[in-house]
Amino acid sequence: MSSKQSQINKKPSQINKKPSQINKKQSLNISSYVKSLSDIEKKALEIAKEDLGSSFDLEKSIGYLSWLKKNKV
Repeated sequence: MSSKQSQINKKPSQINKKPSQINKKQSLNISSYVKSLSDIEKKALEIAKEDLGSSFDLEKSIGYLSWLKKNKV
C-alpha cells in the first residue's frame, strides 16, 4: 500500500502521528473504557465479541464512541 493510500484510510487526527503513537493512545483509551464498564456491560462486551467474531470492532461500537465523546478523549 502506498503512503497516500494509507493516509486516506486514517482519521484526519491520525494522519500526522506515528503508528506507535496511535496504537498507544488507542490502547490506553480502550483499557480505560473497559475498566469503566459494569460487570453486566463487560459480559455484554464478551458476548458481542463471541457472536460477531472478526466483524466486531470495539472502536466503532456505540458504547465506546459515546464514552470517548463523554470523556472528551
